[in-house]
Amino acid sequence: MALIAVVAVSAQTLFNSLTMENGLSGKSVFSIYKDVHGFYWFGTSNGATMYNGASTRKFMTGDNSSGVIVYSIAEDAKGVVLGTSDGFYRPDFGTGSLKRVYGDIDMCVNSIIRYDNGLLAGTEKGLYRLGGKASDKDFSLELFGVDEDTEVNDICADGRDLYIVTPNDLLIYSGKTRRGKRIDIARRCSLIGSLRCLAKSGRFIYLGTSSEGLLKYDIIADSVYRLMDVGSNVIMSVEADSNGNIYVGTDGGGAHVISVYDDRISKSYTTQTEPMMEDNSVYCFHHDSDNDVDFLGFYKIGVIHSYADKGVFSTYSFKDFTTAGIKVRSFCINGKEKVIGTRNGLYYVDEGRDMVKYFSKQEVGGSIILFICRYAGKYYISTFDGGFSVFDPATLTFSRVAEVPELKHAQCNNIAISPNGNLWVCTDVGIFVLDENEHLVRSFTNANAGFMDGYVTSLVFFGGENVWVGSSMGLSVYDTGKKKFRHVDLPKGLYEKGRDLMLFSSQTSKSVFAYSSSMLIESNGSEKEFSQINLDNLFTNEMCFVREDSAGNYWLASDNGLFVFDKQWKDFIHFTYADGVHSNLFYSNSSFFVDSQNYVWIGCSDGLIYADTRDVQKKVVGTGTKHIIPNSVAVGGRLLEYDELMDIIETKRIELSWAFGSEDLSINPLMLDYSRVSDHIFEYKIDDEEEWHPVRYDDLMNISGLWMGEHVLHIRTSEMNSVCTDYVIVVYPDIYMILGILALIVIGYFLSVYIRKYMEIKMRRNYLETERKRIQRELAEALRAEAAKLKYDNESLNSRIELLTAEKEAKDKYKGSRLEQKDYEKIFYSLCRYLQHEKPYLNPDLKISEVAKAIGSTSANMSQFFTLYLNRSYHEFINSYRLEEFKSRIQDPKYKNYTITAVSEMCGFRKSSFFTTFKSQEGCTPSEYMERIGIKAGVQNGADEEPEKLPDADAEKPDDGRNDGE
Repeated sequence: MALIAVVAVSAQTLFNSLTMENGLSGKSVFSIYKDVHGFYWFGTSNGATMYNGASTRKFMTGDNSSGVIVYSIAEDAKGVVLGTSDGFYRPDFGTGSLKRVYGDIDMCVNSIIRYDNGLLAGTEKGLYRLGGKASDKDFSLELFGVDEDTEVNDICADGRDLYIVTPNDLLIYSGKTRRGKRIDIARRCSLIGSLRCLAKSGRFIYLGTSSEGLLKYDIIADSVYRLMDVGSNVIMSVEADSNGNIYVGTDGGGAHVISVYDDRISKSYTTQTEPMMEDNSVYCFHHDSDNDVDFLGFYKIGVIHSYADKGVFSTYSFKDFTTAGIKVRSFCINGKEKVIGTRNGLYYVDEGRDMVKYFSKQEVGGSIILFICRYAGKYYISTFDGGFSVFDPATLTFSRVAEVPELKHAQCNNIAISPNGNLWVCTDVGIFVLDENEHLVRSFTNANAGFMDGYVTSLVFFGGENVWVGSSMGLSVYDTGKKKFRHVDLPKGLYEKGRDLMLFSSQTSKSVFAYSSSMLIESNGSEKEFSQINLDNLFTNEMCFVREDSAGNYWLASDNGLFVFDKQWKDFIHFTYADGVHSNLFYSNSSFFVDSQNYVWIGCSDGLIYADTRDVQKKVVGTGTKHIIPNSVAVGGRLLEYDELMDIIETKRIELSWAFGSEDLSINPLMLDYSRVSDHIFEYKIDDEEEWHPVRYDDLMNISGLWMGEHVLHIRTSEMNSVCTDYVIVVYPDIYMILGILALIVIGYFLSVYIRKYMEIKMRRNYLETERKRIQRELAEALRAEAAKLKYDNESLNSRIELLTAEKEAKDKYKGSRLEQKDYEKIFYSLCRYLQHEKPYLNPDLKISEVAKAIGSTSANMSQFFTLYLNRSYHEFINSYRLEEFKSRIQDPKYKNYTITAVSEMCGFRKSSFFTTFKSQEGCTPSEYMERIGIKAGVQNGADEEPEKLPDADAEKPDDGRNDGE
């Protein structure tokens, strides 16, 4: 498979660079295009290159030394079309070559766009409409009063409106009026050169020229004027996005982003501005709005693209001081005061006093700052190579703890303030407890306190006076009664002596967590009960710190990056370069802090970074459409060719053969967002597996042992499951390998299946016929009894038959898909509450779908509810509420002047169904009912008998709720 992996990254890691050395087909890039699948195409001086963020695929007409220049790229119904210096070509994925199309056009193609279900191309000899089997020059420039053979340099469309530039003119075509307008830009601006390119944004058209810089045409005002200097008068490309930005590439002046709102440059890419470019000859400049990535094509040095910055983490800076590039080993934050320890001295920042001061190794006492703690208005500082010192921010001086000479040379790994206000200093020679005046309160060593040899690495206060201490030899707990430490035996296999044991306490779960380089365990406070947090080695490899934020989420840093887990240690976010985490080198607990504003601060080898924990997930997920594709696929050990890989990407379907087991499938996943490939961690599972399997960007998803049939491969990213793509895996038998062995078995199996199915169908038919006859008899008897009782006419009888038949069919229908009892009860409660409070039944046209939507259910579930739970139809149930409403209103004096029929219609009844319903449920007529309850005044006793005639054609028919179009 002719696929080239891209590994080159520019000197500044802000960009990825593509040249001929790592996959580009030509030296110079003239056009950039993103296709419907999300792949990028680069038109070069020697064919085209397709790019997915990790690898490239070349398409050329001849050998590597010569070929066509690709000036423009577009897509039609058949795929990508390239406009070149020698006509039109399509890429052939099977051979990697370019195949000529529209062969009658062999001239230079300057621009192509998709227009009106076809293509519109601007060439050196006019405008061509492409579509169908042949080209058709039916869109003549004569419509604009221009010679039809005039060169067309660029085209853009806004809906059905077209904007075209020739060397001298701007041509505007209205798709609504089908009329053309010519604006003689060359005459108006006295152009010496020619118009080269254009882009439209709102009412403005931006025009790039060959020697006069950038022009702006106002469509409404019909005026044109020159814009600011962009470093060069030779404009090579102009593009616009939907956010009011114009992207300009120049030959000699770099690339610039211009705001249409104030015509000011908001960003520049040049050899003189940050980030610095290698060259200023930018032939094309494209912005990917979905992924917030800039692509720049250069003359003879290929193409580069930026990496997205989602703005999750920011690097701390104050005025001219920045921590970017500084190895922040530890820090302490107190409002506007920030003390930052590095591997080469210490920085003190006081934003209130507008002060930034650096202290060298000689001033601090050591170079590598391990821990910083603010206590009693001062900062207590531990160094790796210079002992323990105290920094006074008021005087900007350092001092030593006079009463504890051991601290002058000891290596301190943790400092903590106890609940009673003392300072506990953990060192490699023991623990020293100081008061606010730096007096020694007590010291603990192996000799006087009983904890094991080895330097103390961490300390937490848990449950009041309980003190848990981690060291290089394990865990110890302070016994407040004996005033000594006792060793705690950790479960076998969870901890290896000699490794630093770090501790932290969780305020949310009221637990103590202990971890070493690759192990994480939890205790609820008991020294005998420990449970392991089962995380993949992908996360726990050489853990640097594990801490908790104010929301109860767990932050974990390891050699594989920075992660935050939810409270159950299940879902997680992986922070990457695109999130502002520019280094995977973190340090111990001393490099993590959550301030009072819920900002998390983290020290790493590339500075002090911080983020608002309240909107971390929203920023990480970001916007735009993203999906995961296979960068490579191997089936049965064979690496698929590129055309096969493209079929999988387009169809999201993978086929495997089966011969006593499926072929092995290996997939290298790729997030198609043009971020750094190494940023992503993926998870995958097959069908309904409970566990997700994590893999790094450079690992393979290995799948084997699938049974015949269809399976679903779910792939997601580590960004809190924000992006998930599914692929269907179809496993089918390998006929060529097993047909001879399994022929009789297969024939016998299908024969038995056929016979069984035939017998089942025959038995089912007999059963259904018997049931039909029985039901008909029962229905006939029931309906005859109902007709005798309610004086139903023939049409009413047929309606009842339809009702009972529908109910029977509904019961059969729902046998295999019944809702659970709790679902029925929930629907019943919501329905009754809705009917009692909202009285929607007053609407005679109330449909089951409207009721279902109002209570948050579906028509199908409501139909099942009435049939299987209430054993009555939808209309019977609704009419019962209408009947109660009627019985209530006839006793209300304000309805005394209305007839029974009028009151019934106010309650949602139709005349054709009211009397039947009333007599069916009450066993008497409305008049008889009124006499029974003793109503002497009120509703007029008129028209209270059901009319002896056939119902109207639009009369309401009883049903089970399925007749309302749902």
